[in-house]
Amino acid sequence: MIKRTLYISLTISLLIILSVGSYLYIKYYHLPQSEIEIAENALADDELILISHFNNDLLTTIINYMVGKDDPFPIPIQKEYKGLWDTLYTGPANFRDNLDQLIFGWQLSIKGKNPDDVEFSPDDSNVAIIASGKFDSSILQELLAQYYDIESIDENNYKLTHITQEPKARVCPDDNGKKKTPITFYAHASTTLLVISQHKHKLSKIINRINSKSNASIDLTNWRNFRKDNITSLGILLPKQLHNTTSGFSKAIIQQTVNGNPDFISVFGGASIDYLGGKIKFDVDIFSPDQELIKKTEKETKTEIDKYITSAKGFSPTLAELSKVEISSEAGILHFSQKWDFKTLKKIPDIFGELISSIFSIGRNSDTGKENISEESINEDPWDYSINRKLSNLPPYRTKENDIAPVSVDGPFAIDIKRVGIGDKSNLLELELTTKILVPEIKGFWSNSQAKLTLNVDSVKSKDDKELLRDEFCIKKLKGFGKKNHESSEGLNSNNNSIYIDKTIRLIPEANFNNIDKITGKIQFTAPVNVKKIPVKLNIGSIVEESGLRFFITDIKQQSISYQITGEESKLLEIRALNSEGKTLQKSFSSRFSGKTVANFRGDVKGLEVYILAKEKSHEISFSLNADDILSAEHTHNKQPLPILTEPNIVDIEKWTKLKTSTLTLEEIKKRHTYWWSAETPKIAIYNKSPIIMFFEHDYNSTWKNSLSIKLLLPFIDELVKNLTAIEIQVFDSKSKPNPGIFKEFINLYPGQSIPSGKYIPDFIFKDTPYLKKKFDMLLGLEQGEKINALEGNLLIKLPQSIDKTITKLPDFGNPILIGENTIFLQEISRGFIPRIKINFEGNVDKLINIVAITKTGQRIFPAQQSLKDNAWIIQYDLRSDIKEIEVIIAKEQAIIKYPFQYEPNYN
Repeated sequence: MIKRTLYISLTISLLIILSVGSYLYIKYYHLPQSEIEIAENALADDELILISHFNNDLLTTIINYMVGKDDPFPIPIQKEYKGLWDTLYTGPANFRDNLDQLIFGWQLSIKGKNPDDVEFSPDDSNVAIIASGKFDSSILQELLAQYYDIESIDENNYKLTHITQEPKARVCPDDNGKKKTPITFYAHASTTLLVISQHKHKLSKIINRINSKSNASIDLTNWRNFRKDNITSLGILLPKQLHNTTSGFSKAIIQQTVNGNPDFISVFGGASIDYLGGKIKFDVDIFSPDQELIKKTEKETKTEIDKYITSAKGFSPTLAELSKVEISSEAGILHFSQKWDFKTLKKIPDIFGELISSIFSIGRNSDTGKENISEESINEDPWDYSINRKLSNLPPYRTKENDIAPVSVDGPFAIDIKRVGIGDKSNLLELELTTKILVPEIKGFWSNSQAKLTLNVDSVKSKDDKELLRDEFCIKKLKGFGKKNHESSEGLNSNNNSIYIDKTIRLIPEANFNNIDKITGKIQFTAPVNVKKIPVKLNIGSIVEESGLRFFITDIKQQSISYQITGEESKLLEIRALNSEGKTLQKSFSSRFSGKTVANFRGDVKGLEVYILAKEKSHEISFSLNADDILSAEHTHNKQPLPILTEPNIVDIEKWTKLKTSTLTLEEIKKRHTYWWSAETPKIAIYNKSPIIMFFEHDYNSTWKNSLSIKLLLPFIDELVKNLTAIEIQVFDSKSKPNPGIFKEFINLYPGQSIPSGKYIPDFIFKDTPYLKKKFDMLLGLEQGEKINALEGNLLIKLPQSIDKTITKLPDFGNPILIGENTIFLQEISRGFIPRIKINFEGNVDKLINIVAITKTGQRIFPAQQSLKDNAWIIQYDLRSDIKEIEVIIAKEQAIIKYPFQYEPNYN
């Protein structure tokens, strides 16, 4: 019951907001009460189900109290109208000033008295609007003719049919579908009255009822008693016959209201304003003859609203204050009422700041009725716009030492393909492009300069001249984040004396990486190189006019400024608030209401400065990238990979078994290898019953790292070097009994190599046995402060007894290569900070020894990095263009030696 009642209340409130918002720019004009009733009577035949009376005076009052009144003398600007309403409102018809009042009605033709006998179809409904004001029919016709074919029926009556002309711009299939059924309605227009109806005969009926001043066919007493003091009201009349016959939005409203409660017969919602008392009141009344139902709903609703207000006080005192609802009842009526004083309304912009403060714990909320107050925070390093003059003349781009050369350079611009790979969200072949320019070294970050890079990709062509760039014009929403292919990527990132911008594009599903030929697009760079700082008097109505821009202060509060911009809005770069000492305050957040901006600051505003663009530097180029260069990664300081001395191979079991249990003592380790005996992380167990020594450590109280840390000392066997799966550590999940899970890690034996000789170098030698040190962390899903109850698992040594070697070409994106039961595919080519080629190996991951890359000259190259993730090996090679093939080495047979371990962890 309570949920349904709250839904009724919220639905009516939403309808009021939507309705008033739809007519945001209507200037209210008080008609004599008799004329209001005449219009209502004309709509109120026995088919009326919804009636509303709208007025914009309330909304403009709210906006003015929140952010101040409009600038009385804005700079006129050329505007492109967006849609019919914008055309009527801002165009020559000037509906903002000339439209006075509007009454809306929804009529349904209902046949049959009982639910089972009701006949109803959407064609029987009629939406009608009666508007009064001052109308110039010639201007109206001129504006409407841009959207409708206008056919004169008789004096003052017209038929309007939506124009189905060929679109000037591209349209999507959905748009074409909408244009196949032209919208038609009928209108009556005079100098003081505008009546619109869906049906011609309904329009005639309404006009006749207005002219004859007909009485209402249904009882409007409750409606008029409700709306007589309101500025905006909405009423829903609920014939029980509609319970099972309506559909869509009407069904949602009606069923939620009468389903299970057929005695709810009507619902009214409205808003009124008390100018003398300085209050705005919102009301919702629900009518029902069932007094017991009304009393029960009243009690349950009060309980739920009290709970919500208590919760809201914790994150937004202003929202809690605005959420207070008075609930009462009388014979046949349940009342919901909210009263907001004008001072409370002025705090509406504070709600957003309070929510931000509650999330990030900034500022302090005030429960004293004053505005939300933040502790003062000073911007210690505000941007000095005079630095921007250094961007007037950019140097030619040159590749820095140890960076890879970009695919293309054009003057100051470097254009590169940063990454190629299959997108996680799109599952398509993606290319990430980047453009970069070099900038002087400064104190601070160039991202504060208001400079902007813009990157567009126009085309990706195949070698047979077919377009590979996916057309995303009609895609409503991309999976994941990012701009559509045809949209510009713009902004600025700064790093290491350069500024850059990236853009990711998606190719068509059938695109093949090896068939990409050319990528073309455009780059633009703009920077404000002359900026004027203008102090502004801290008064409501203060004005700055500069460079075709007009800045007008509409309201001032303790820690915020509201302002309106007209003219060339883009010329305003920044506003800065100052404290009593003239220091720049940190910005808090900004919000926008009805064309005005509310800027909030971390401290009391005692001064104001605006920064306006006077001159900017702009440079634009077109580019064409050769896809053959994607795999190249020429460094300014190239380094050759070290030669492969010993490849992983078959291992004689005796070679391992002759290695007795390690004779390395803990005292020896503690004495000579302090890293392995560090007291920083508590040791909970030490295993030394095999040739491998393991130290288990767990800092369970760590706030950022509470994983199980394992350190190993391993004897060095040449044939196991770079064998990915030769040594495996398993740890059982003791919390998942009786079927414990297994956490496992493979230990990769990658010794260092001498640069002069290329020989492998062990970490140390003890009694003629070379050793390697290894360390890794195992994530066991432990929470901070949680100890390990039982440490149990296996150390597995897997010695290859026979191996398979398969040489194949480097796979292409989207075209995996099968080797037995295993799959290999190309995951990514990266030309970023560490240029790499990544391939994935899926299948029998426990037997993969390694994958060796082979160049065109026959040089064999081990991976630069490898990891096991989601039961797949990710193998990475340093990016180079001469990789021709790969050799996949798999253990066909393995001799497995198991060393079980079981400890009760000792945290002492």
